[in-house]
Amino acid sequence: MVAGRGSGSGMHKPFHLRWIFLANFYFYSMHLYRATEVAFHVSTPSSPVNGLVHKDVLLPCTFTDEPVDLSYLYVVWKHGDKDMVKYRGQSNTTDPRVELFENELRRGNASLLLRNLTIKDEGAHTCEVVDSPYSGKGVVRLRVLAPPLLHCIPAFVKSGEETRLECQAKDFYPADIKFAWQVGVKKTGLQNPDFVSKARLNGSFDASSYYHYIPNSGDAPENVYCEVQHEALDRPLRTAVDIKFRRRAIVTVSPETLVKNAEQTLACKVHGYYPDGVKVTWLKNGQPLKKPVSTENLTTEEHYSVTVTNSKSVFECQVEQEGFERQIKNLKYQVTGGDVNIAAVIFGTLAAAVVLIGLGVFYWTKIWKASFSMSEITVPSKVYVGEEAVLECSFEDGYGFTEVVWSLMKPDDSWEKIDNNDSYLVKTFWPGEVNVQVINEHTSLISGDIVQECRRENPKQGITTLKFVTNVEDHASVKIKCKVTCNGRQFQKPSSMEKVTTIHLFAYPVLVFRDVSVMNESKGKLSIEAMNFYPRPIEFYWLKTSDSDTNKGTTTPNEQGLYSRSDTCSVSWEDLRDPQFIKEVVIFHPSLENPTKKKFEGGKPGIHNRPKVSQLTCIPSITNGHPCTLTCTISDFCPRDITVTWLSQKQDEEPTVMHQDTMTPYLCENQLYTLVAELNTMKENLTNTKIILRVGHTTLKNDIERHFKGLSDS
Repeated sequence: MVAGRGSGSGMHKPFHLRWIFLANFYFYSMHLYRATEVAFHVSTPSSPVNGLVHKDVLLPCTFTDEPVDLSYLYVVWKHGDKDMVKYRGQSNTTDPRVELFENELRRGNASLLLRNLTIKDEGAHTCEVVDSPYSGKGVVRLRVLAPPLLHCIPAFVKSGEETRLECQAKDFYPADIKFAWQVGVKKTGLQNPDFVSKARLNGSFDASSYYHYIPNSGDAPENVYCEVQHEALDRPLRTAVDIKFRRRAIVTVSPETLVKNAEQTLACKVHGYYPDGVKVTWLKNGQPLKKPVSTENLTTEEHYSVTVTNSKSVFECQVEQEGFERQIKNLKYQVTGGDVNIAAVIFGTLAAAVVLIGLGVFYWTKIWKASFSMSEITVPSKVYVGEEAVLECSFEDGYGFTEVVWSLMKPDDSWEKIDNNDSYLVKTFWPGEVNVQVINEHTSLISGDIVQECRRENPKQGITTLKFVTNVEDHASVKIKCKVTCNGRQFQKPSSMEKVTTIHLFAYPVLVFRDVSVMNESKGKLSIEAMNFYPRPIEFYWLKTSDSDTNKGTTTPNEQGLYSRSDTCSVSWEDLRDPQFIKEVVIFHPSLENPTKKKFEGGKPGIHNRPKVSQLTCIPSITNGHPCTLTCTISDFCPRDITVTWLSQKQDEEPTVMHQDTMTPYLCENQLYTLVAELNTMKENLTNTKIILRVGHTTLKNDIERHFKGLSDS
């Protein structure tokens, strides 16, 4: 029994040691696991990263593991469920816009450069890092912003009449945008747009805001501005509305009595109009008596000497004024004087007979044959590409109008009838119509109030309008015809008249000023680029620059038929480095009412390859017991050498240097450099302490600083 117990005691001892071994193994394993968990960590920003459309953005992702052996490293970036790039010994991607940097991976930096952003790039991007046997992942939320392009449609305004002004913001993202209007010193509050389009194919939006404006009674309206606020803009974007004020001329003609066979003066008084530039023509029997009088030096009274031999001649004064239908005033006069003899009596009798015959002919042509008159086609003096054009023509005094046909001339010089469809809208108001129904605002050609007013003033008048959105391919210098047909009375054939006009298209140039300097050349270069303009002729004039320093570019068309051109100007490197440096260029183009001046100002990020420095970001969210990383992206600089210094500052103390970053910048495709500066520290080092990042570069006269305000004790 004793031996049995001894034997049993000998068996229990190895069993006890085995439990001790397992306990120690578990303790050291857990300790190793905790050490591993702390040592390896994938960090991404807790707040979204913003990027601008067509620009480059860096998606930060760092991991803590030193040293990094690339042979064991696997990195994959995903956008949703789609792989963007993988790294396993080398980068593998089907998208040429993304890039990982092998030199940075050795330092624990798996940040991804994403070039030429599109709206579709928005969303969550996952950074997954495997450094066997450890792994981790983080998510970068990317927000894509597209600033709006602002344009106000030029408008004709008339004293005392309300005009709807339209301001358009185009190609912006996201959809939230605010408008404000300013008339003189009076400014409206921020308001939502009146119209927002559905998303374009690229995901961006268009919006319009309307302002109902009644000009004052002066000779020119107040300055009117449209302003938009959007999160893609650093500050509100503002533009002036091109307002053309018009006051209709008052026209009177005299005298009422003309002396037969004597030279005398006809007077056409034109006054009360604004601005200068009306055209006055005396007509005799519908034909001009002499060359029209126009331009700014027009007097308010235009005379013409004439000798009247009989009363058959019809004298008219024709006044043409932009923004109004032409005015024609008939001179009503009596002929007096001359010897009375038998020949005169006989002649008078014959004249009376002629008058009676004329009345008969008049009755036949005006009443029986239903002859009629038709105005010229009214078309804006400038029609802009992509905007709505409204053509108008009036007709009257006919009997039984039956048809109005608008036609467009094809390339082979044949005429093609225009029907109502998605591209063209034809609307005709016939003579005698009353209580005209006002159609929907978005399809109306002329407002209902104007139509009804025309009916009250002249119930025999009809109006036809053609409305369409212009494009270069279909409407550049195209001829458009309006044909009106009138029925005669019984047994009479229908008669018709037609008028033809030509559309002259314009498109404002979109202007971009750039620094295109090349470092190894003797001088720097500035570039002005004009895009999407029409017609082709355009000129650039660089102020205070010799011809030898400028280089004229070539004007090239795009698929829409619009043109682009860029010119360059050489400047000294000393000027480019000067923050006070200014270079101006004047642009001349037919679409511009006045030449436009574009200004290039030194001292701004990106100019002469000055570095762009982002705000400081803390990665990840700071919690007790974990290290934190402050990051800053420094981009678009050249040459390569750059100094990055981190400083800390306690309250009321001078800043002290914490760390000087010696990271090597990486070269981008545009021959400019980028780096991500990082500061790894603990939470207690940020409590009640300001962190300062100071960037120095040869293109800067003064260092650029970014501040992190630090954390409170709470």
